[in-house]
Amino acid sequence: MEAVGLEVPSTPFNLSTDQFSLYQFKREVKRDPYGVLSSWNASVRVCDWQGVTCDRQKERVVTLDLKSSSLGGTISPHIGNLSSLTSLSLSDNIFHGNIPREIGRLSLLKSLDLSFNVVEGSIPFEIGNLASLEHLNLRVNSVHGSIPAAIGRLQRLKDLGLSWNSLSGKIPFEFGELHESYINLQGNIPPPFGNLSALKWLDLSNNSLIGDIPKELSHLKRLGILRLCGNNLSGSIHPSIYNLSSLSYLDASHNSLVGSIPPGIGNLVNLIKLQLDHNCLSGSIPSTIGQLHLLDYLDLSRNKLSGRIPLSLRNCSRLSHLDLSQNMINGTIPASLLALQLLQMDLSENKLSGVIPDSFIDSQLSTSIRIASNSLEGPIPKSIGNIEYLAALDLSHNNLQGRIPESFNNLKVIQNLDISRNHLSGKIPKYLLRFWYIERLNLSFNEFEGEIPEEILLSSTSLDLRGNNKLCGGPRTMNITACYIQSSEEIHQRFRSSRVFILAPILPILAIILGATILLVRRKKPGDKIPFKKDYRKVSYQELSLATNGFDSAKLIGLGSFGTVYKGTLLDGMVVAVKVLHLKHRRDFKSFAAECKALSGIRHRNLVKLITCCITHGVRGNDFKALILEYMCNGSLNKWLHPPSHLVMANEDQNHRLNLNLLQRLSIMIDIASAVKYLHHDCPTPVVHCDLKPSNILLDDDMTAHVGDFGLARILYS
Repeated sequence: MEAVGLEVPSTPFNLSTDQFSLYQFKREVKRDPYGVLSSWNASVRVCDWQGVTCDRQKERVVTLDLKSSSLGGTISPHIGNLSSLTSLSLSDNIFHGNIPREIGRLSLLKSLDLSFNVVEGSIPFEIGNLASLEHLNLRVNSVHGSIPAAIGRLQRLKDLGLSWNSLSGKIPFEFGELHESYINLQGNIPPPFGNLSALKWLDLSNNSLIGDIPKELSHLKRLGILRLCGNNLSGSIHPSIYNLSSLSYLDASHNSLVGSIPPGIGNLVNLIKLQLDHNCLSGSIPSTIGQLHLLDYLDLSRNKLSGRIPLSLRNCSRLSHLDLSQNMINGTIPASLLALQLLQMDLSENKLSGVIPDSFIDSQLSTSIRIASNSLEGPIPKSIGNIEYLAALDLSHNNLQGRIPESFNNLKVIQNLDISRNHLSGKIPKYLLRFWYIERLNLSFNEFEGEIPEEILLSSTSLDLRGNNKLCGGPRTMNITACYIQSSEEIHQRFRSSRVFILAPILPILAIILGATILLVRRKKPGDKIPFKKDYRKVSYQELSLATNGFDSAKLIGLGSFGTVYKGTLLDGMVVAVKVLHLKHRRDFKSFAAECKALSGIRHRNLVKLITCCITHGVRGNDFKALILEYMCNGSLNKWLHPPSHLVMANEDQNHRLNLNLLQRLSIMIDIASAVKYLHHDCPTPVVHCDLKPSNILLDDDMTAHVGDFGLARILYS
């Protein structure tokens, strides 16, 4: 199977031949901006080359790991001579050209990762020779052609990732013609994918695959993750697929699938995430969906589903994301559904009727509720005001009546509020026009009345009051009719008829009260609470994106379980740290809420200062939450106590910069103790940090320590 013209050493494979093959690999690398391969020379033993790991007993190269090194070039065919290689990772680089067929020689290879490159051409059928392969990842490349049937030979394969390529044809469970040389060479036709009995993760998403989803998928009894989204698949999902009880993640969205969702979906008892949105599915949602007690994410939007919302959904107690929008679902909204701890709920553009149940529970963690474009009537539920961290509420295009509930005053972080095109009446509460975080307030085409205050904070581009003919006043830029003002003669006549002289005895009392109030205000202590609006500036997503160069990885200064931290420069020149929350689980929202609560109520020289926060949607419409914090140029204490190997310099004088002397260590200890004492004893409400460690201690330019990361903090209310 040697390629024509490939130079192979005549001696048996050993460490010297491995070194020769790696030299040939390096020759094809045309871009190495960080000098990753600079150690690949004769003065350094091959087993000490960066990215190379050897088996010391066998004296052979067993691992080549060059991921995230910004390398560019083609992958040399000589890679096939590293016959003892068990792991090859070139992911997150800029390799282009074809995948060399010679990779098929690596019979001991267990892991092959070429993801996040610009590799092109087709997948070589020689990959079917890698009998030991367990992990194959070619995601995010430019690979085209059909999926080779030869992959069916990889019966030890556990993970197969081919997403975000240009693959076409059908999912190869029923085979057409195979490569003639392959058949002659192997002497048999490879078995179908259904024999990949070890497969746990199959990702074929975002390609150009066509045809049905083969029923043979049901043979993959260990399959946990199945992603087929973003293709051109058609036909119906065979009922046998719903017998894969091992599935925890099923995504077949953004295809052209038809048919109904069968009752057998209740067999997927381990399912956590189900996405069938953006298809042509019809029929009703089966009640057996309530058997999915582990279900966290359900998206059936943009289909042709009808019938009622099944009451059994109340049994999915872990459900956090529910999207049934843009279907033909009718009936009423079950009260039990609104009592679930949903982070996001979208029932928009259906045929729902009746009233919205007033059953939203206290302290619900929802961030987005959308029930627009239905036929709902009755008042807006007061219990919506219980949802403390609600960022988006859309009840537009319904038949709702009554006033805006006073409980809306509790929606302190609301950002997008749309109750337009209903039959709401009464005056517009002034607090709505002064919410600090709100970016879009649509009250248009209702029956609101009264005067609009001049001092509203919202701009005309973010506030829509059209179609409310009884409103008056407001800023001139809004072009709303001015309120009628009585003449002085009319006012005088009115006062005379009312006998205003009865107020005379009251005026001295009012003067005394006013004077006392002024004295109290002047004697207000510096530590008294300052209104929120004066403490925190408003920063948009666009400004944060500009400040971090589009959240460029070059601006990355920290990465944790709850968020990613970037260095940024705001429009006024302020250098800040932007902590972007991951928002993958409910605990991430709790972490954001805890950190906001903790940081907004505390001030101390040894605590990281909160500049402001941003709650919005990103460029793809996804939820975006970020904390903008004071930037600490000397990083975390952990970096100084345990310097990463890539920060250790060859020059001892440079290394000395990452060492702390005794005086600095003592000073840092005092700073931390001072911060903890303040949190426990001097705060108006005591705070327990719960995650105090070197990586959460940040150092400013003069090495003063500041305690940060309050994502796990607990506020001890009395």
